[in-house]
Amino acid sequence: DSKIFDGRSDYGPFLFAGIVCSGLSAGVDLTKTKEQRDRYYRLLNEEGGMANVVYDPCYHQQCDTIENINPVIYEILVKAAAYMIEYLGQLNDLKTWLYPNGQTTRSLPSLNINDVVLNNYYRAKDL
Repeated sequence: DSKIFDGRSDYGPFLFAGIVCSGLSAGVDLTKTKEQRDRYYRLLNEEGGMANVVYDPCYHQQCDTIENINPVIYEILVKAAAYMIEYLGQLNDLKTWLYPNGQTTRSLPSLNINDVVLNNYYRAKDL
């Protein structure tokens, strides 16, 4: 799903400096809807979690430790990140792709990040 890049996390200073940011997330402090849970259940082979609860109750809490990592989801996110790094690495003109207007913008806009990375991961057959 898309998540608003609001600068609340460690990427905030990069956005403020005009550096393009993106990312993958498996744990946030938002509530998962039944529709999201059902979709994740289908996509992730029963690793969809529970509806009407916070995605990750340990997000930015003391219990947010390595013991709280779901290994199935972790593997999916690592593969999705690897796919995107390879994709970006093969672009002929990365700077133009990242900055289509030709320059950075020193601001912290509220950006809606699409789920392009995960969609591409699920279509890729060579991972």
